[in-house]
Amino acid sequence: MAKVTPQILDLFEEELQGGAAASEATMQRVGASVNFWNSFYEGQRGWFLNGPYGILPTPQVGVDGAYGCITKMQIYGFTMYNLVAGTSGELELDIQVKPANGDPEYSLFTVRPKIAFNAGNKARIIVNVLTNTIVAQDLNTTAPTFVTTELQAGDLLTMNLVGVQLNAESCGLVLALRPTT
Repeated sequence: MAKVTPQILDLFEEELQGGAAASEATMQRVGASVNFWNSFYEGQRGWFLNGPYGILPTPQVGVDGAYGCITKMQIYGFTMYNLVAGTSGELELDIQVKPANGDPEYSLFTVRPKIAFNAGNKARIIVNVLTNTIVAQDLNTTAPTFVTTELQAGDLLTMNLVGVQLNAESCGLVLALRPTT
């Protein structure tokens, strides 16, 4: 059975009026729109350090709040960036997962993402986690390796600042999440 190609397609009043038959074209539009939503729904959780973060001692635990998973979630995208490069050092961020079931807290990464000072301004790492494809990655950066991409309802995510670039400014990490079954 072939999958209906995900698309953004509008429905028209004439297709949905009382007495109108559910035509093949209408069902194609509905199927394409549902598959688009299923494939590309994006909810993001970002952690941001705006301004000069390179003066902070490390580690800093629980930086910029927490995110609680309302439902079972799948991580399908990852972005990390550093806007103003420092004079030395390496930005290293970690996401900690506190499982809802009471298991011990753990790092989301087996290899944590890093951006070295010599990556320059506006350095970034962008990963399509589902396909394990690097979308964009500057030199002198380390892309993450994930322990898991599946999170459970009630899991709590926090960010730790593990390493800093001296005199650097404005960095962040964003996870693209979607509900899953």
